[in-house]
Formats: sequence, structure tokens, C-alpha cells
Amino acid sequence: KALDALLNTIKPSAVEIPERILKIIPPRPPGYNRTNENFVSNTGLTFDPLSAVAVAAELTIRLILQPQRDARLVEYNARDYTCPSLSEVIDKLTSASFLSQHEDKEEEKIQEVVDNIVLNHLMSLAQAKGTLDDVNAIALFKLKELKKSLTAKVKNIKNEDVLAHFEYLISKIDNFEKNPDSIKQIKTPDIPDGQPIGSDNDFELPDLTSRFL
Repeated sequence: KALDALLNTIKPSAVEIPERILKIIPPRPPGYNRTNENFVSNTGLTFDPLSAVAVAAELTIRLILQPQRDARLVEYNARDYTCPSLSEVIDKLTSASFLSQHEDKEEEKIQEVVDNIVLNHLMSLAQAKGTLDDVNAIALFKLKELKKSLTAKVKNIKNEDVLAHFEYLISKIDNFEKNPDSIKQIKTPDIPDGQPIGSDNDFELPDLTSRFL
């Protein structure tokens, strides 16, 4: 149930920013530089909704595929088969991303962003240090399985944009298999700083001593 709840947070319908909101976000005026409180934009002066989607998906996927957490999955499942295995978790994650289908073009583009983040973290998990060898092995095995699934899937795709996306994913897995160190060049989205905004010196607790003495 917890995993299903997490996977619901990376559905395109959950992370898509409504058009009515996008229409009231103006381009950033010249001279107003972006700060660590802003989403990174790949579209220049305008707000980039897909970058915001990437940040939202990153929050969930990074936690699901965290190496030590996945090591716990392996250990717990070995002791109690009713606990979900790492293989089951990855299968559900790939079903909710690469293998899902969307008719809406905007949702399709959002799904492509999510797919790339899942793949990046899967490759990172296969190379992760400080975790069980089984975690690396399972992640690598699932990457090989994913490559087979995507290769079979592209044979039936006629939309060039969608075809380009899946061919790109396959090429990333190919590059990883030939040069595992290439994962080090992948940069995950920066998550904008949230509260508390400012330094510790900007906020002081009121002295309530006099109320109680």
C-alpha cells in the first residue's frame, strides 16, 4: 500500500501543472537572476513545467531506489517472504513508468521525463557502493530486462517523438553496459530550497522567560 501511494505521486496526472496556473506565470524579467529558490529552467526566461515535474519525480524515485533502503528490502524478504522483494518493487516502478501508456500528449511528455529519472536511478543503483552485492545484481538484471522490453516495444511504435524517446533510453542502457562509469556524468534535478528560508541568524525565538517567572 505504501509503494502504491508513492507510485501515485509520479503519475502524469499527479505532477502535471494545470494550464490555468502556467498561464499566470510570466517570463522572468531581464536582470532578475534565478536563485536556489527557483526551479531550474531549460527554456530560458520562461517557466519550465517539465523541470518542475522532474524535481517532483526525483523526490519519490530517489527514495524508492535508495541503496541502503533497497538492501533492507533484500534482507527483510529473505527472512519473511511476505515482505516485498526488491525485484517486485522495481517491477512495479517500471510498470508505472516505462510500460504505462497515455493518450494525452502532455501526459506523454511528462511520462518521458519520469522514465529518464527512473532509468538514471536504476543505473546508479547497479553501481552503488555501500550496499549489498545483491542490490547491484538485481538492479543490473532489471536493466537488462528493461532493455529487452523496450527493444520489443519500439517495433510497434509509429509516432516519431515516442520512438525517439525509447530509442534514447535503449542507447543509454547500451552506453551504461559498455561504460558503467558513464553514470557519473548524469546529473539529477536540483530541488529548490524550501523553508526555512534565510539563515539561522535571521530568526530568533522570543524570550518567554518573563511569562513564567
